[in-house]
Amino acid sequence: MSKSIIKISVTCILASLCLLLTSGCSSTEKKAKKVQKALVANPSSVKFGNFKRVELKPTTIAKEHANNKANKKSAATIDSMMQDQFRMMFPKAISLKENQSYSKSAQRTLQVEPHIENIRIISGAARFWVGAMAGNSDIILKVTYRDSSTGQVIANPQFSSKGNAWAGGWSMGASDNQVRDNVVREVMGYTQANK
Repeated sequence: MSKSIIKISVTCILASLCLLLTSGCSSTEKKAKKVQKALVANPSSVKFGNFKRVELKPTTIAKEHANNKANKKSAATIDSMMQDQFRMMFPKAISLKENQSYSKSAQRTLQVEPHIENIRIISGAARFWVGAMAGNSDIILKVTYRDSSTGQVIANPQFSSKGNAWAGGWSMGASDNQVRDNVVREVMGYTQANK
């Protein structure tokens, strides 16, 4: 009798682990695929090289993710990377501070607003203690490009990046941190392609 209880317990534990490993992944993967399809068919209606100025707003976060300290840190990291990359691409790009409005310049300005719609970055501590069972890291970043001369949105693509749970477990969180790097690379690739 005790052997059958042990077998049932082991089976329940294994089933629970499988459920943990697979839950939460499919919806994010579907979103990521949808985002990539939209990106290919979503070029800017105006080439970014036509603008005299570029102004970049700080990255905002969707309300449901905004109270998390780690998410705020991720947004700050993304801001820093994007500011550096935009200055390389547009040497006179201006990075605005939080709550700062766009300038009222007479020059035609490309206004850029990044917004994190979804974020889940697994911490190094969680990877250390739980490994792959902590799940995947992922981020969906929407960037609005606006023409100051008309006020019109000329592009509104979404970008996504995902860190595999198993890779995160083996790398002790290093691949989770790359999720932010990868999404910024996608933004800059899109910006360059539309320049």
